[in-house]
Amino acid sequence: MQFEELLQERERNGREQGRAEGIQIGIDRMLALTAAMAAAGEAEQIPRLSGDPAFLREMLAKYRLQDA
Repeated sequence: MQFEELLQERERNGREQGRAEGIQIGIDRMLALTAAMAAAGEAEQIPRLSGDPAFLREMLAKYRLQDA
């Protein structure tokens, strides 16, 4: 394998790893948000998160999870 091919493979692997880490961060953030909402008595609002991006951003900010 040539040097350029090795670099391309490492770059591809890095992108895949970054994507997987980003997905995991999103999952962790949503789990934390739904737990916080449930604990605060807002469980009935949880289904709204998936259909209302503005509400999702509002809840992430309210529970200080936007950059978690």
